Amino acid sequence: MAKETLQGALNRANPNGIADIAHAIALGDILTQHLPRVIRGQVPAIAALTSQAGLSEDRIVLPTGCKAGRIRRGWARSTGAAGALGELTVTALGADPGAGEIAVAPNGDIVTQANDAYTSVDVDYVPEKGKLVTLTGVVVVPGTGVCTLPLAVRTANTVKLVSASATAGGLVAAKTVGFRAAAAPATTFACLSTLGTIVYFAIADAVTLCNLTLIVQNDVPDPQALLVADNINHV
Repeated sequence: MAKETLQGALNRANPNGIADIAHAIALGDILTQHLPRVIRGQVPAIAALTSQAGLSEDRIVLPTGCKAGRIRRGWARSTGAAGALGELTVTALGADPGAGEIAVAPNGDIVTQANDAYTSVDVDYVPEKGKLVTLTGVVVVPGTGVCTLPLAVRTANTVKLVSASATAGGLVAAKTVGFRAAAAPATTFACLSTLGTIVYFAIADAVTLCNLTLIVQNDVPDPQALLVADNINHV
């Protein structure tokens, strides 16, 4: 007799084993991160945030555990100014949005240019897959803006800096996350290094300690591999 897979057991839906199977396949992660999401009628934050390129952007803040990896489609329903309505152009990853464009912000939120002043936007996006890691009280080397991530994080394929806050030093505040770079950013910014092993703060901000939230991709199970695995729960 052929062995039953977790997919088969899940399809049988034996109430005595559903909880074990949901745990085995990390069902919450699958539903949150492995399925495209459509959000409608979103109002990008009117309090504009300055982008890495010096542009003012309005932001749709996404849940910490469901940040955007890429946008499949954006649609503007209404504007408070002269923003073009209808289909929005999705920018390339790592680029700020221009007029009539929509983009993934460096921290995984979704942004439009502030001058468009959109008041209702629909977005179809694919979440960034990975595990959230929160670090507190991490040392930033004085005078350099360099925060070298712990070894376990450096080797876990860090893909996104979700948030960064300076907790000690010159300018103690939450930072705007900028695009990946090979050097320290401008004041009030923090960014992940090109290789994903360092978080850079502005040298002028004189940060000495920080708190970080990151998304790492190592050890994230493949849902397909889990579902076709043997049902070791025997339920």
